[in-house]
Amino acid sequence: MKVRVEAWHLPPRLLTGVYFLNTGLSKAGADEATAAQLHGFASGTYPFLRKLDARRFTRLLSAAETAIGVALVLPVVPPGLAGAALPADTGSSEGRLSSSYRAGHRHLEGHLVGWNRSGPSD
Repeated sequence: MKVRVEAWHLPPRLLTGVYFLNTGLSKAGADEATAAQLHGFASGTYPFLRKLDARRFTRLLSAAETAIGVALVLPVVPPGLAGAALPADTGSSEGRLSSSYRAGHRHLEGHLVGWNRSGPSD
């Protein structure tokens, strides 16, 4: 199978790939407090993640984000395959949207519009 990467694919792939590499590698050396915070936020939204240890969860998240970053940066990975991994990552925009919406204190009931901790603006 021949991989065809168009020139216009490269800038967004490189920018997104470098972002994922940065976030993945920064989580690789996370301390206990950071791991607990990441795990707590994720398990509050996705209760099945409570079964995982916080350190293990953070290592898996780091590995996933790093792998997605590498797949995006390397032009030998087909664009469809590289892009398909984005929604699967819990750190992606879809993951953030669903996690923000599921956390009831972060949005108006029945609305996707959020507000700051002080409450909705008048």
